[in-house]
Amino acid sequence: MLAAARVRWLVLLLVAGAAVSVQVSNPSGSITTLSGTTDSTGTANVFYALKARTAKAGTYAVTSKGTKGSMSSTATTSFVAQ
Repeated sequence: MLAAARVRWLVLLLVAGAAVSVQVSNPSGSITTLSGTTDSTGTANVFYALKARTAKAGTYAVTSKGTKGSMSSTATTSFVAQ
């Protein structure tokens, strides 16, 4: 069984008021979408909780996108839960 954890992404766009969307795909392929808005410094904090009883072990894929007007930025990463 996995231990409970809280994963934090710091999305830095350097643009205030940008819409931020973060999609987390678990090892089974289920997707959770998180959202936020950048603050006056262009930073958004997004949190994803791994619950000990229901979290799957394996690789989680993460895609984040920030958008404001015609500007957008996308980034991807992954993490492994054991």
